[in-house]
Amino acid sequence: MRHKVILNALILGTAQLGGKILSLIFLFKFASDIKDIGLYYYTYAYIPFSLFLDLSAFGLIPGVSKYVSCLISKNEFKKVNYLLKVGSYFSLFLGLIFFLLINFFNNSILSISLFEGYTNEQYNIILKNLQLASYSIIIFPLNSFYKGFLQGHLRMLPSAIAILLEHISRLLLYLLLIEDININVISLVFKINFLSYSLSTLALLFFILPIFLKPKERFHALSNLYKMAIPFGIVTMFFTFYQLIDSITLASLGLEGNIYTAYMFETIRLIFIPIVFAQGVGGALNPKINSLCNNKKINEASGIAKKLTNLMIYILIPIIMIYRIFDIEIYSYFYQKDDVYYILADVSIMIFFIGFYKTLIGISQGMTKFNYIVIATFLAIIAKIILNILLVPSYSYMGAIIATINSIFICMVVSYYVLFKGGIKIFGANILALLKSFVIIFISLLLTSIFKIAFLLEYDEQLIGYIYFILMFLAIYFLILLFIRFNSYLYQKQRCCHKIE
Repeated sequence: MRHKVILNALILGTAQLGGKILSLIFLFKFASDIKDIGLYYYTYAYIPFSLFLDLSAFGLIPGVSKYVSCLISKNEFKKVNYLLKVGSYFSLFLGLIFFLLINFFNNSILSISLFEGYTNEQYNIILKNLQLASYSIIIFPLNSFYKGFLQGHLRMLPSAIAILLEHISRLLLYLLLIEDININVISLVFKINFLSYSLSTLALLFFILPIFLKPKERFHALSNLYKMAIPFGIVTMFFTFYQLIDSITLASLGLEGNIYTAYMFETIRLIFIPIVFAQGVGGALNPKINSLCNNKKINEASGIAKKLTNLMIYILIPIIMIYRIFDIEIYSYFYQKDDVYYILADVSIMIFFIGFYKTLIGISQGMTKFNYIVIATFLAIIAKIILNILLVPSYSYMGAIIATINSIFICMVVSYYVLFKGGIKIFGANILALLKSFVIIFISLLLTSIFKIAFLLEYDEQLIGYIYFILMFLAIYFLILLFIRFNSYLYQKQRCCHKIE
C-alpha cells in the first residue's frame, strides 16, 4: 500500500513537473518573440489575473480531495456522487462570479498593481489583456473541482493527463497560430490559455461522466465541502498573497522594468520547475494521509510522511546548488540576456522553503489541528507585509526574498507542531536528511570537479560541458545516497537477525 501511495504521488508530481517544463518552453518562446515589444504588457495583466484565478478555485482541489476521501472511507458513495453533481454546478457559478468581478473592477485592480509613469496607450493595452485573460476564470474552478474529486478517489492519472494536455495544447496552439509578432500576440496568448483550460477540462470530464449516472443521496454537500475547502484555500494560496504583496511594494519603488520582470516573472518561473513537483507530491498525499488518520493507522501515515519528506529534501537541495552555481548560464540560456542573472541565484533559496512547505501542507491537511496552520498563514502574511515595508526600501527585491523566507518559516514550524500532535514525528528525520544532503553535496561537487580536472574534460560547446557537469554531479550524489541507504538496510537486517537469535 505504501508503495502504491508513493507511486501515485510521483505520478502527479511528475505530471506537475512536466507541465511546468512545457509551460516554461512556451514562456521562453513567447518572451523571446515579444522582447522588443515589452514583456511587461503581459506581466502586469497576468499577475492580477493569476490572483483571481487562484481565488476562483479557492481550496477546491485539496478540499474536495479530502472530503471525497472522508466520504469514501465511510462507504458513503451515494453522497460522493451527489457532491459531484452540485459541485459541478457550483464551480461553474463560481467561475462566472469571478469573471464578472474582474471585469467590473478591472480599473481598480490595475490602479493597485500597475507601474508608475504609464501612458494611456499602455494602460489600454494591459486592460484589454486583463479582460481577455478573465475568460479562463469561467472554466478554471470546474477544472480544479474535477481534479480534486478524482484525487479523492486516489486516481492521480486523470489529473496528470489533464495537466499535460493543458500545457501541450497551449504550446502547440501558440506555434500554430502565431504568424506575425506584434502587440496583438499578447492578446492571442490569453485566448490560447482559455482554449487550453477548456481542453484540459474536457479530458477530466471523460473520467467524470460515468460517475454522473450513478445513484445519489442528497445532503448538505456544499456547506460541508467549504468547511474543509476554505482553510485549505487560505493555506495553499500563501505564495499568491506573497506575490501580490511583492508586486505592490516593489512597483511603488519604481524599479527598472528589467529588474521587476526578472524577479516577479522570469526567475519565479524558473524556480517553480522543482517546486511544482513538490506541490504535486504533497497534493497526492492529502487524501491518503487523511484516510489513514481517520482509520487510526498513524504508524503507516508516519512512515509515508517520513519517506516522502526525506525524498523531497534529497531532491530539492541539490537543485538549489545547481541554480546557484550555474545562475548566469541558466538565466541567459532561457532569456538570452545576462544583465540581471544574479537575481536567479538569490531567488533559488526559495526552492526549498516553498517546495518543502507545499509537501508539508499536503501531509498536514489530514490532521485534526490543521486550523493552527491556517492561523499561522494569517500571521505569516502579516509578517510578510511588515517585513516588506521594512526591508524592501533598503534591499529592493532581496528584502522581499528575506521576508518570504521568514514568513514561510513561521508556517513550517507550526506544520511540524501539528504533525507532531497528530503522531507523525518527522522533524528529527528531516533535519538528519538535510544535514546528510549537505555533506553528500560537498563530496559530490568535490568528486565531480576532481573527475573533470583529472580527465581534462573540455567541450567545444559550453552548454554541453555544463550539462555533463550537472549530470555527473547528480549521478554521484544519488549513488552515494543509494550506497548509504543500502548499508542502512543491511544494518537493520543484521539487527533483526541478532534479535531473532
